[in-house]
Amino acid sequence: MTSDVERAYRTQLAKGEVGLEAKKRAPLFSAAMKDFLAWSQHEHAAHPNTHKRYETSSKPLLKFFGDAPLDQITPDDVEQFKMWRIKQKKSPPVKKAAKLALSGRQATRDAKTDKTLKPATVNRELACLKILFNYYIKSDVLMKSNPVSRVKFFAENNEQTRVLSLDEERLYFMAASQPLQDVAMLMLETGARPEEICRLTRENINLDQGYLSVPYGKTKAAR
Repeated sequence: MTSDVERAYRTQLAKGEVGLEAKKRAPLFSAAMKDFLAWSQHEHAAHPNTHKRYETSSKPLLKFFGDAPLDQITPDDVEQFKMWRIKQKKSPPVKKAAKLALSGRQATRDAKTDKTLKPATVNRELACLKILFNYYIKSDVLMKSNPVSRVKFFAENNEQTRVLSLDEERLYFMAASQPLQDVAMLMLETGARPEEICRLTRENINLDQGYLSVPYGKTKAAR
């Protein structure tokens, strides 16, 4: 028979009191996503667009994976999500969706277009899922490899290079009010993003030497 001492020692082992840690229980996907987004909001406070992207990506992920245990999601499950998602229709722009809702034809949240999603959209959602799994692996909640790592992302071909003509620039500047006119001029002359221009301060502008600095560029090269 097991002695009281043996039972007590096994209890200590289970509790981690003698050098072994109890295995953390994997949460359901919905709870895991909630905690991940809370962490993301704090972690990316200086870059709110990153957190906003994760919030957007979380919606179809939650719809597909629901309350599945996080540690039971396999690469096959991720592949099924990828193929399910790429076949879905895009939601229309906000104005069009609102118009449909007002006309009584369709609720805004259910409005769709005839266009399917772009591969880049699905890839951003897969990237969000991959980061979520890495977060829980680093937290020692999951002991297995990241299932998203074994799923191939879609090839992207989103290049839309187009140079504005001088007439198009002139028409825009004639129609634009301030400060949009100045913002557009700086974007055209520097190639900076809208956010980078809007975050400039007086200290970033050097009129004497004819340059401006971009301290909050999205990439290291931009900064």
